[in-house]
Amino acid sequence: MISYEELVEYYIESTANTIGASTGQYRYLVFYNNQEEKKFIQKRTAEMEENNNLNFEMVQLDEFYKAENYHQKYQLRSRRAVYNKLKEIYINEENLISSHLAAKFNAFSSGLISEEAIIKILDDSYLSPIYPNKFAELKELIK
Repeated sequence: MISYEELVEYYIESTANTIGASTGQYRYLVFYNNQEEKKFIQKRTAEMEENNNLNFEMVQLDEFYKAENYHQKYQLRSRRAVYNKLKEIYINEENLISSHLAAKFNAFSSGLISEEAIIKILDDSYLSPIYPNKFAELKELIK
């Protein structure tokens, strides 16, 4: 778990200096729930704006809507064989999408977790002894 401030810091730094501002359906947004969060974003972006091209807008979060299943775990879906193997383990897509393991594999597929780290996560999973063959196949698929 990370704090709101850490999450915003990571997001701002990862979107700073991107080529061109995003528009339309796909754009960079930073949501805030209250004035304290809004002030934090304003302060942090003011510090960064002098040296960076910040391409996002701040938006107050009024209501949250969960995206449809086919939008979930986007990076993981790009690794079709891994996605399908995980779906075998979790029986159906709904269970897979809500699993912590799928979230970790999505981060791995995005390059945020190393191969060594995802293997350790697999080894430490409570599911590993239940599905040893499927977990061995997953390890082969990620190499």
